[in-house]
Amino acid sequence: MATYRSWGEMYQDQAYARDWQCPHCGWAWMEDSEYLKYVVGFATELGRPPAFIGASSRVGGVIVECKRCFQKFWCHVIETMVQTMAIDDDRWPKSE
Repeated sequence: MATYRSWGEMYQDQAYARDWQCPHCGWAWMEDSEYLKYVVGFATELGRPPAFIGASSRVGGVIVECKRCFQKFWCHVIETMVQTMAIDDDRWPKSE
């Protein structure tokens, strides 16, 4: 498993997004073709995870700014998602 570093906007008790949707207005973040554009940070330390995500696969969470209402929210992510995001988005720190 790779080691990831936090970057950008940090977790500050933003609302948790269930089903990848903005908890404030319902915008479906992952359904947007430019979903990476709205990631404003990644944090390795976050709030309590939902029960359905196994601790072994979680590597942190993305902080997202909503395209519609501009509120920030966060989602847990697993390693394969982070790997894909890091390849497709130059803002992600690369593993050393």
